[in-house]
Amino acid sequence: MRRHRWMIVTAVILLIFVIKGSVEAAAGGKEGTGQSTAWLKLTIDGRPIADKPYLNKGTTMVPVAPIAAALGGKVEDAIDKTKVQWGDMAVILASGTKEATINGGEVLLPEVPVKLNGKLYLPFKAIVNVFGINAGYKPNEKTVELTTKNKKAIIYGYAVDKYGQPVTRGEIYLSSFSPKLVGYELRFWNGFYRIEVEEGTYSARLKINDYTFNLPDINVQIRNNDRVFVHLAQPKPNLMINVHYEDGQPVEYGSLVLRLNGREAKIEIDQGKAEYKVSEKGQLFIDEISVNNSNYNEWDVYELYDVDPNERNKAVDVVVHRPNVRLQAKNNGKLQNGAMELQYPQLAMQFSPLYNLWEGEIVLYLPIGTYHWVNFTSYSNGQKFKIDKAITITDENVNTATVIVWEMPDSFISGNVQFMKGSSAIAISDIDELVFSTVADFSVPPVASVSIEPDGSYDAYLPDGNYYVFYRSIGKMLQIISDMFVVADGKAASPNFVIKID
Repeated sequence: MRRHRWMIVTAVILLIFVIKGSVEAAAGGKEGTGQSTAWLKLTIDGRPIADKPYLNKGTTMVPVAPIAAALGGKVEDAIDKTKVQWGDMAVILASGTKEATINGGEVLLPEVPVKLNGKLYLPFKAIVNVFGINAGYKPNEKTVELTTKNKKAIIYGYAVDKYGQPVTRGEIYLSSFSPKLVGYELRFWNGFYRIEVEEGTYSARLKINDYTFNLPDINVQIRNNDRVFVHLAQPKPNLMINVHYEDGQPVEYGSLVLRLNGREAKIEIDQGKAEYKVSEKGQLFIDEISVNNSNYNEWDVYELYDVDPNERNKAVDVVVHRPNVRLQAKNNGKLQNGAMELQYPQLAMQFSPLYNLWEGEIVLYLPIGTYHWVNFTSYSNGQKFKIDKAITITDENVNTATVIVWEMPDSFISGNVQFMKGSSAIAISDIDELVFSTVADFSVPPVASVSIEPDGSYDAYLPDGNYYVFYRSIGKMLQIISDMFVVADGKAASPNFVIKID
């Protein structure tokens, strides 16, 4: 299996200012703070700035105009509002209120902006949130330091829930597949987030209260040193799902797993109802449920609906059933943890949902019909087995779930792969897996595929037979190693492979 490196970022910003000294000036009047202020120093990109920040009742206030100038922008004052504009960014602030607007989206600042002597001051904590720049403080020098130039690109912004309120606690997942695969995970609080990223074109997912939402409208192209504000919003639902048992009683609380065009989403059940945002046309498959205060395998669902984002206020029913099938994977009679894929004949889209077999089994509810258990991936050694096991359901309402068992092959093969260039062995870090097939046709699913360890070793469970053996390099087609790999009586005569590189 391919191994991707994900960069995990957890940001916790703690800003504490302890400033001692005498009061240097006092301010008052209509636009004043009405409180004593201690004036501080300000530098932007290392340059001293004449306009000074000040400390008032534990809050450091920073002048907005020099920040806008450093970003190549300007400040426009109106009667009750101030507009700050630079590049493609436009921020509207108002003295005396936390409510602000960034690029047309409403945000709630952590502190209130203040006008003093005709100049607008922004709380220090809001500087990073509004402008996306770096901010720091040197207590010994009583100096606020701002840096507008960043070594890496920055995506920052504001996230709201379906009611338009700031997400008090959430997570953001950013991923880009071009020019290379890279991903970031960020925890944030009170709506605002900020993260340094590499070049790429990014999509986003938003997690709120353990529920993750795809954001299909987010497609942000980032170049080196860009600083881009992105407003994220939990999708507003357009599909109501009524969840109830066979007797009509609603499921009070829990969660549903839905699949639409191969993508998966988890949504909350609240007093028998769940809401979902349909963002594309297709077949909605609802096949997993978790009911609060019940065992994880006590209930199951199976529903299919054709959905369209142009349909408004649509409602569907989901009936919760007792499971009627228990699928188990075993090796020499012992249950084996792993993952399996099951093909459903009713699905218009040709994809196989992936299920985890914790403790070696999974229980499901399946309507009348024939299904196919197509593969199993062992968690013990990562081997993926081809399976073609038919599951026929003739009665969907049974008192006891029917047990269906798949046994792993008894033969355990262990070997080594070595690459040679001339007379020297070379590293095989670019090799992904070995593939064993009974035919040379790549279009036919193989019997098994196994990962190669960094030291070149591999382990495989294979039934007796003759195999073609291929290796797969990351991002490349399968290439044949051997057309005569024989397993007899549970053993392979030549389990090691030497591959010569020109």
